[in-house]
Parts: sequence; C-alpha cells; structure tokens
Amino acid sequence: MAALGYVPVNYTSLSMALLVMAIGFSGAVYQGFLVSHIDLAPTFAAPLFAITNSVASFIGIFPPIVTGKIVTDHVSLFYTS
Repeated sequence: MAALGYVPVNYTSLSMALLVMAIGFSGAVYQGFLVSHIDLAPTFAAPLFAITNSVASFIGIFPPIVTGKIVTDHVSLFYTS
C-alpha cells in the first residue's frame, strides 16, 4: 500500500494492481487470524476471540500517549518573550 503513493498518475493499471494485491494480502492475514482461535480451542473460540480482541484494542490506547511524550517541544517551555 505504501508503494501506491509512488506510482505516477498516468499508470492506472499498475496502481490498480497494487491496490488489489494490498487488499488481497490484507484479507489473507485476517483469515489466518480468525481461524487461529478455532484451532486453539474450538469450544471456546468466541470467548477467546473476545478476550484477545479486547486486549488488542486496549493496547491501542498507548501509542498516542507515547508519541505525545516523545514529540513534546521542551524548548518552548523555557522561552520567555
């Protein structure tokens, strides 16, 4: 998908091919992810999926916080006009 940004405007067939490949690979990843819960515990696949999805969603809270700590401009705190 990142390569799609570097394709010139007049190469529509190449950009469509890259887009179709990116979506296809994305679908393959999700198919493997969803089947793994059934492979681990067929009887408890739904609760297991709920737990792992909740943990993955909760972890998504931290990247904006960490990025805010890294990108903070400390120089402007000491600037006096």
